[in-house]
Amino acid sequence: DPPSKRSKIERKMDKIVYFLFCILFTLSFVGSIYFGITTRNGLDSGIMKRWYLRPDSSTIFFDPKRAAAAAIYHFMTAVMLYSYLIPISLYVSIEIVKVLQSIFINQDVHMYYEEADKPAHARTSNLTEELGQIDTILSDKTGTLTCNSMEFVKCSVAGTAYGRGVTEVEKSMAKRKGSPLVQQMVNGGDHVDDSAGTKSLIKGYNFKDERITNGNWVNEPHADVIQKFLRLL
Repeated sequence: DPPSKRSKIERKMDKIVYFLFCILFTLSFVGSIYFGITTRNGLDSGIMKRWYLRPDSSTIFFDPKRAAAAAIYHFMTAVMLYSYLIPISLYVSIEIVKVLQSIFINQDVHMYYEEADKPAHARTSNLTEELGQIDTILSDKTGTLTCNSMEFVKCSVAGTAYGRGVTEVEKSMAKRKGSPLVQQMVNGGDHVDDSAGTKSLIKGYNFKDERITNGNWVNEPHADVIQKFLRLL
């Protein structure tokens, strides 16, 4: 089975808990060392200086002759007393919040897909806070995020651009800038110079340029380069 994914909030909570546990351990350790030292030096002429702190039934605590054992007992006691520094209930609170988030996602009208009659469905509550946080998109060249369809409209050979057609990028730029070419593109006039009005017989081949077609490429300054380009194409 694949490992369960954990969100950034949960990983950050783990680091915070580890940090608080280190603080708890440090406080308990320093306190127990100080308690052991003061217990060992607690006799004054055979009389305990802090006799008022010693419980009646204590056999190890505050015993100057057993200061090391008293320090160990004090360490365990301090760990239990200071354990409230560790927010164990925080994990439960976060899980409750995630469940409520999943309920809100399932009932969100803006995430309802009307055409397929499908509402949003949160299948897990582990990663609800990670939605929309995209760092990297991995994709192949075509077919995954784009349509696997290419058309030959323009080309650049030896630094010269050939092709009278209008590409999709040029359509989008003209539409964004409000160019007069937009109406021509909407009406199907992708090719500015298409007097014959015929469509290409080869699928994906929409190249129109009188400088290249009908053997006119031999009259171009870089005819040899154009020949190699067409041969490779």
